[in-house]
Amino acid sequence: MSRPDITPVLLATSQVKQGAALLARIFQHDPLIQFLLVDSASRLNKAAHFYQAAIRLGLLYGEVYTTPTLDGMAVWISPGHTDLTFEQLRKSGFLTTMLTIGLKPLSRFIRTASYIEKVKKQTLSTRPHWNLTLFGIDPSQQGQGLGGCLIEPILTRADTEYLPCYLESANERNLTFYRRHGFQVMGHGHVPKRGPQIWFMLREPGHKSIS
Repeated sequence: MSRPDITPVLLATSQVKQGAALLARIFQHDPLIQFLLVDSASRLNKAAHFYQAAIRLGLLYGEVYTTPTLDGMAVWISPGHTDLTFEQLRKSGFLTTMLTIGLKPLSRFIRTASYIEKVKKQTLSTRPHWNLTLFGIDPSQQGQGLGGCLIEPILTRADTEYLPCYLESANERNLTFYRRHGFQVMGHGHVPKRGPQIWFMLREPGHKSIS
């Protein structure tokens, strides 16, 4: 697939709310979001609040790329900030968001985060890395090569810095895309207590993307 003639841009702080609404639409049928936010009637609204915090986390402690027309987003956390602290969660608004989504979703979120953190440590140990925490393209714009454009800046930077890139995915259909860009599955399992499948992927520096 040929790459579109689009240069990724850094997301502005004024675009956080709009970007969060986009991610909520993109992921409304994602297995992980459906598990965390069972009530479909309130899912979009609650997910948008969650994504606002996640985007702010990326702006504060990493880089967030989008297109000039906000057709997708790649949220990266930079090396040195990937082990989240209480202060990071407070500054990004995650703590406030978690308190507003309800006790049952909060319980599922904590269970999921604990499981992911456990497997991540087994996969990476203490290696510095770039973490692709959120990545999605507007469904109406998918299949045009935008995804590769959005993640390319950090993949190139990670190669220059000789650092790995890491991500999790709850959607098996996305694995082929990530493999084309050098990621390999390093672990796979289910969130405890009937949670969704999670694939843990790692890209070692120097793995070139396949067009």
